[in-house]
Amino acid sequence: MLHEERFVLFRELLNACRYRGVRVRVLTNAFDNEKTCAGAVSPLGFLAMSAEVAMFRTTTFQHAKVIVVDGERTAISSVNWSKGSFLANREAGVVLTSTEAAAFVTSVFEYDWKIAKPWATPTDGIDDDDIRMMRNATRLEPFPLPSLNRSHYVPKRASYVANVAVATSPDAGATVVREALLSTRHSLRIYTYQITDVDIADVILDLMRERDVRVSMVLSRAIFMDSDRTASTKVVEYMRENARGNGTMSLRSSPHFFRYAHLKVLIVDDERVVVATGNLSPSDLPFPIPRSFEPASDSGRPVNRDFEVVIDDRRAANAFRLLFEGDSRDSTAYKPPTKF
Repeated sequence: MLHEERFVLFRELLNACRYRGVRVRVLTNAFDNEKTCAGAVSPLGFLAMSAEVAMFRTTTFQHAKVIVVDGERTAISSVNWSKGSFLANREAGVVLTSTEAAAFVTSVFEYDWKIAKPWATPTDGIDDDDIRMMRNATRLEPFPLPSLNRSHYVPKRASYVANVAVATSPDAGATVVREALLSTRHSLRIYTYQITDVDIADVILDLMRERDVRVSMVLSRAIFMDSDRTASTKVVEYMRENARGNGTMSLRSSPHFFRYAHLKVLIVDDERVVVATGNLSPSDLPFPIPRSFEPASDSGRPVNRDFEVVIDDRRAANAFRLLFEGDSRDSTAYKPPTKF
């Protein structure tokens, strides 16, 4: 595994823990904790030999994709920690150099960390030499990252001083996203994986009817989960059937050379941009805000942990507009999404 694991951050995480002595804490879903058998170690189990790993238990699902570094920088994005998400999907995110944002996200992390279940790596069938190797502090060379072998829009890296607000779901995410939508005066651009929330669809339709808002949407050409794919198709058809008034709606499917358009971006009037870890779905943006956040097995309602970033800055909004327009040139007329 040490020589063959191709997840792009695996060696960097091991170097941080073992070579640089960084305290690394990973809070994730309990995917393979129960599946790891004697004599076998998963990448997460390998990492847990040097880092602190815990299984999320606050809500139904840990859907956020967040990194906080030294209490100073916070990365919030749509990027799952998988090879496909880093190397095959279209994703989007921001890095906030704000101690206030880092403090807020850290406070949510600490709350969830206290509730989480510590990871225990099985050591049956693993000899002492293997364990010493997994804890060896020798620096590892990073894996080379392949590039997309296809001409496509490549965003430029840019930094801005801007007004930023950060929220978390389920506590306030739906309210923050709805407020951003309701502030729209002229145009709304949505580039996202899926839209399965009928209530949010109605908010968008009302903007078209009452304010003549121009709505442009690029949706992922493929959605992995069968239930999500069916739900998103129904909501989009509902929007097409009910798009009345003087406003206009353009629907496109994402470029075929991305496996999934997994990003979650809203651009309001080319002045404000919302970048989120969650989809326009009831599980990611529950509304009304649930009184209880217990897992679905207890409450019967799926509720995810997510984060939302609202940036009030024309330059930042323009950067995401260029991404939207650049990928739109390679998009196609909307078709119901496939699985792959």
